[in-house]
Amino acid sequence: MMKPKHLEKRKYSRIEAKIKVSFQTLEDLKTEYTRNISAGGIFLKTTQLLDPNADIELTLFFPGDLGNVNIKGRVIRLMSMTHPVDPDLQLYGVGI
Repeated sequence: MMKPKHLEKRKYSRIEAKIKVSFQTLEDLKTEYTRNISAGGIFLKTTQLLDPNADIELTLFFPGDLGNVNIKGRVIRLMSMTHPVDPDLQLYGVGI
């Protein structure tokens, strides 16, 4: 019996993109990298546990002469992930 193909339910297509991004936490300024980006948001990995539904300000650092972009968003997804190098280090996937 054939399984139906997975249907994409997302409103916007995602592009795999590793873009440097920084954001302020209560403790310090964190610098991470996006995993993917779309017209509806970004997904990044971080060791910083962020509050679900928290408002967040990000700076994206585009390569070359493209410059930086400051954006505001909200944490809409938070998932626990395994760190690829150090399994003892907690890693989070964050949808903004």
